[in-house]
Amino acid sequence: MDAITLLEQQHQDIDALITAIEAEPKIGKRTQLVARLARALEAHLRLEREHLYAACVAKLHDRQPVYEASEAQSLLRHATHALVRTRVTDVRFAARLQSVGNLFAAKVRLDERDLFQRAKSALSDEQLDRIGASITRGYDAAIEQRAAA
Repeated sequence: MDAITLLEQQHQDIDALITAIEAEPKIGKRTQLVARLARALEAHLRLEREHLYAACVAKLHDRQPVYEASEAQSLLRHATHALVRTRVTDVRFAARLQSVGNLFAAKVRLDERDLFQRAKSALSDEQLDRIGASITRGYDAAIEQRAAA
């Protein structure tokens, strides 16, 4: 699967996970979902940055969209760390989850409306397929490793 299609699918999966956390009434299940969200976001953000963003920096003349996307990732990582450190029974939990959701939505908009389009133009289908394969291997390994820990 090419990198763009794969990352868009991960965006949908992560968005669905955020929605599931919002709707989950059971404290224990909600805590498990937050841990799963943190693992998924950590792996997604790191691999997107290491593989797609790096390839875009090497190929794009105008690198500003990559830098903006990287900054959006930094804010999202910070908010996710705060969410993970917050008990689901804490009065701040809903606000922190909403912040993660909003920051994730903003990051997705940057990626899908601008950066991914530029990547499709600058990178060949073969390059996008190789990047997608690398992201898939890294994501699967990261999720399995963190789940086993």
